[in-house]
Amino acid sequence: MNNYLLSIGNQMAEIRQILGITQEELAKMMGVSRPTIVKIEQDPTKMTKALGYAFFSSVSYEILKRLKETECINPDEYEREKDMGIFLKNIASSSGTTISGLKRVTTMALSKLIPNIGTIWTSLPKGNIAEGATAILKRYGGEIKWDLDKAKLIKETAEKKLQDDHKRMLAIFNLNELSVLEFGEEIEKGEDPDYDMW
Repeated sequence: MNNYLLSIGNQMAEIRQILGITQEELAKMMGVSRPTIVKIEQDPTKMTKALGYAFFSSVSYEILKRLKETECINPDEYEREKDMGIFLKNIASSSGTTISGLKRVTTMALSKLIPNIGTIWTSLPKGNIAEGATAILKRYGGEIKWDLDKAKLIKETAEKKLQDDHKRMLAIFNLNELSVLEFGEEIEKGEDPDYDMW
């Protein structure tokens, strides 16, 4: 039994939670079935070296892709009020943020500028982000006054959340960077019965 892989298997659900993905989505990313993910989450000793590499590669790619795509969003392109919905949709899409996550990000980013932003989001019906943003502008347009500063602030907040998620994943994997080489070295160390990640 590899103690490192056992530890990673124990934390698979936590990593899924960080990324906001389901067992089905992770299975598709890894090229395995959902029951394989369920088995590992229920019994981490089922985490093989091959599954470990597939898991590590999949989640590393996902977080790094989200960071890069969010970084590439240019808030200057979304400074008009009519652009708010498209901007929020693009931030959510690139950062892998769910609608509820986007609500948290915008609430954190804008709470000082719009004191009741959390209440505004909560009062909206569930649905797509662009429609929600349009509804916000119709209902609260006088209070919100969408502008470039708000777009920049939301982007910065989304990037910070992704960077924090990245750091959490590094800590879980006990790595300095999301490197396959470093991951492989940890697997080798994990063969030692006395190996302790912490």
